[in-house]
Amino acid sequence: MQDSVAVDMVPDDPRPGDVYVLCSDGLSGMITDPQITEIVKAAGEDMEVASAELIKAANEHGGEDNITVVTMLFTP
Repeated sequence: MQDSVAVDMVPDDPRPGDVYVLCSDGLSGMITDPQITEIVKAAGEDMEVASAELIKAANEHGGEDNITVVTMLFTP
């Protein structure tokens, strides 16, 4: 642990239909970005399904760490 952490911030302008995935390295370390994209697209607008499927995939690929996932769909 460090006393302070430098946080990178990048402004963005989400549009309807955009999906954001916030996750721990327990997800991103187990599956690739293209796999994450494929799973989220397959879930359509159901973000609960997207999150559950992402966690399932990470576990199927070893699940070596705690897995935290938040998915957000921007709607009009």
